[in-house]
Formats: sequence, structure tokens, C-alpha cells
Amino acid sequence: MLRKFVSSVRHFYRLQHTESFIGLKSFDSVETYPGHIKTSPLQKYLLSFGSGIGCLLNPKRADLLSTFGETSGELALRKIHHQMLNHPNGCRILSDRPIIRTNTVDLDALRKLPDGTFGKAYTNFLDKYRYSPDERHYVRFVDDPDLAYVMLRYREIHDLVHTLLGQPTDMLGEVVVKWVEGIQTLLPMCLTGGYFGSLRLAPKSVPIVNSVIHKLQYFI
Repeated sequence: MLRKFVSSVRHFYRLQHTESFIGLKSFDSVETYPGHIKTSPLQKYLLSFGSGIGCLLNPKRADLLSTFGETSGELALRKIHHQMLNHPNGCRILSDRPIIRTNTVDLDALRKLPDGTFGKAYTNFLDKYRYSPDERHYVRFVDDPDLAYVMLRYREIHDLVHTLLGQPTDMLGEVVVKWVEGIQTLLPMCLTGGYFGSLRLAPKSVPIVNSVIHKLQYFI
């Protein structure tokens, strides 16, 4: 029954799937932006519940992870947005709304940087796992365009966090990154991903996660 419910959520998501571009400086109204899908509180709850269950059944489903993050994270996004408004760098990001895509970042130039630089490490990460910044889903279910950009920004720096922490993309690496993101953002998707991901790890891996989180919390 749960699989049928998740399947219906996935079908709804695909029906609404269109190419969008959230990294714009202006929107048609305060309630909508390109690619936005307006949903009621009940619809958000159902999408959040269904996609959350789907993530537990198949953590590799990026579309369900995206939906769960967008429909469950409003309070956390508002807090992040408030913190950004109260910091000069955050204000600049919210004003300029930069995005991380292959048409906005010169990856070839980053590849030519010396070893030990963050740009070089980032492109090494992308090349090693054959990732592209363009693979990150655009935001659809967050009604406030400012919060939608915050969600997109979180999503696009995920690989940067992997690079910064030196974590691979296996189960252990993803759990470590999710815990760090959860501590920083308080997004339910990150906290639940870290918690339930830890439960799926082999017992010998749990102390590794705990050690990494314990060390990093002093720098967050």
C-alpha cells in the first residue's frame, strides 16, 4: 500500500515536471516563479509524507528527496533566510542570486588551478564521480520565491560540502554530509536522512560518523 501511495506521489510530480530556472532576480509575483507548482497545505502534507516514505524505501531517489526537502522545510528555510539577511555575505547572495551550473561556472578554469585549492578539489570530485552541477533539481514546491532560492542554494552546494569534508558518495559519506547539513540548516530532510541513514550503516561505521560530527560541531 505504501508503495502505491509513493507511486501516486511520483506520478503527480512527473505530471508537474517542467524545466525551470529559479536563479532569476525577479519573479512575476510574490507567490510564483518559473516552474513553481502551487500546492495547498494538505497537498504539501501528502507530498511530504509520501516522498518521505519513498526516501526510506529508496534513498537513491533524488526526485523524492527533492520533494520531501521542499515540502517539509519551510520553518528551517525561513530561519536560514533570516540568518542570511543579517550577514553581509548572505545579503549579497540573496541579492545577486548566483547559481552553480555549467553555464555559470567555468569548470575548465577550476580544473587548471593548483592542487590544494578548493576549485581544483571541487572539479576533482565532480570528475571522479562523473557528476555535473546541472543535475541538481530546480525548486518547485516552495511558495515563497526567496525561500525557494535558499533551498536551491542549499541543493547546489551539496557537492561543495562533500568536497570540503573530503567525503565520498557512498552510504557512509552521505550520512556524514547529511548530519553536517542537518546541524547547520535544521532542514528535516537532512536530519531524518542523517538519522535513518545511520541506522542503515554497518555497526562498525557508526563510531566513524559520531567522531566526524563531534569534531565538526565546534566549527559550525
